[in-house]
Amino acid sequence: MGQKRIMHIDMDAFFASIEQRDQPHLRGKPVIIGMKGKRGVVSTCSYEARKFGVKSAMPVAVAERKCPGGIFVQPNPKKYVYASMKVIEILHKYSSQVEPASIDEAYLNITGKDEPEKTGMSLKNEIKETLDITCSIGVAPNRVFAKIATNMHKPDGLTIICNNDVREKIYPLPIAELVGVGEKSEKILKRMGMNTIGDIAEYPEKKLEEIFGKNGLALKRMAKGESSDKVRAIGEQEDALSVGNEHTLHKDSDNIDIINMILLKLTEKVGRRIRKAGFAGKTVTVKMRYDDFETHTKRITYPFLIWEDEKIFSIAKSLFMSTYCNNRKIRLLGVTVSSLVKTNNVTGVNQTELFRDTPKSSRILGTIDSLKDKYGESAVSRAAYLPIL
Repeated sequence: MGQKRIMHIDMDAFFASIEQRDQPHLRGKPVIIGMKGKRGVVSTCSYEARKFGVKSAMPVAVAERKCPGGIFVQPNPKKYVYASMKVIEILHKYSSQVEPASIDEAYLNITGKDEPEKTGMSLKNEIKETLDITCSIGVAPNRVFAKIATNMHKPDGLTIICNNDVREKIYPLPIAELVGVGEKSEKILKRMGMNTIGDIAEYPEKKLEEIFGKNGLALKRMAKGESSDKVRAIGEQEDALSVGNEHTLHKDSDNIDIINMILLKLTEKVGRRIRKAGFAGKTVTVKMRYDDFETHTKRITYPFLIWEDEKIFSIAKSLFMSTYCNNRKIRLLGVTVSSLVKTNNVTGVNQTELFRDTPKSSRILGTIDSLKDKYGESAVSRAAYLPIL
């Protein structure tokens, strides 16, 4: 079959590029996608704004200081989702194995295509002609190197990495370029004498395991290019899927009643989404961000399937309370259900044995979900949290 070829595609400053496309007067200017105000957070920004140090997830107040001339644009999620769907449609013309990684990036298996440069340029040109926005592409023998290659020449770049290019093009890169290396691990690795990806690839395995445990072994495998080259099409990636929702509080709070009400609302949204898609999950994750932006996550995985709102809420509440530092004010909360598997008719009356639930409970959830589908998210609400959200 020849060399494995995985393509990674990343839309360039996706949301900002769409706004610059639709509002020509914004082209060439520092555009920041996010709501102004002391509680706003930057969603993304144009490359013109990035030159000032503006980054995604940065508080808007900080972005304003770094880029005084920045032009703030309110996010338009529907427009961005539509553009993302059009991109995915185009990608399927080039491969039957397309795995969306987020709203603005995806992986494709293009093994067997003899001219990856030609394939990449054709894909870039079609996206440009169809949507009038640009993307950057990386092609490599595995997913990790493909993503690294994408970042080598942004924006509007195309980088091809072959097996015999790894030592010359990948190994000299700083360790921060490797997926999974955050600020804390970067500092530890540098103290251990590792400054490049090649240093990690050649570092004694036992010593990495002593410091990082199993993560150390995974890090070494990624650095050597031994990571997964599997691209899972949408119908094949059930176990990897996750569904989550987050909520930024209007006002930082340490009021447990308010926090529980928000967790309940979030779990209802997540539960409805996974049922609508025909999934059930085994892992629940809670995310909390304090008023000083310190962020924590905690998760738990069960041997049985979870899909009912009350069960998700009970688990989420327990995870929160086991992590929360009393009297600290919360800024953001998030709930995610993952390790999803496809089921049939999860809100139907025949799931009693599988989910150990009652037919009555299933029918109630099915009715509530149908009402919300027809009349909107607020069609049916618990009186307890109506004053809060």
